[in-house]
Amino acid sequence: MNSLLVISISIISIFFISLLIKSFLPLKNQKNFCAICIAVSLTWLIFLIASWLNIFSNRIILAILMGQSSLAIFYILDKKQALQFFKLPLLLTLIIIPYALIAPSQIKELIPPLLLVAGLSIIFLLIFSLKSNALAPFIKRVVECCKRW
Repeated sequence: MNSLLVISISIISIFFISLLIKSFLPLKNQKNFCAICIAVSLTWLIFLIASWLNIFSNRIILAILMGQSSLAIFYILDKKQALQFFKLPLLLTLIIIPYALIAPSQIKELIPPLLLVAGLSIIFLLIFSLKSNALAPFIKRVVECCKRW
């Protein structure tokens, strides 16, 4: 069967099941419950496991779905004021994690990017912790890099 069709049917099914589950949650919890996010995330997780078991082979669609989840996580974390300066290391980390999940046999390829992101994170932590007047404009530019006018 067409893997894109199977993925689409899975997302639709999990979406409606999630909507049903959401209706039973207390109102205060419903606003933090995104049926689409759950549908996409559970779908790629299920098919990723199926991929590891050699039952499902379309890793392109898995990568697309994982990218959607990574972007959603990025946007959620970007709303946290304390993390806004760390957008770049966070984004790079959210690229590395799905790659590691999709291509576990190529784990050696992750060492250089992991070291790069670790080094970048340390630099960002040092800059953020210093917060001197000289660095304030740089910090402001990084935080506001994606702000809309």
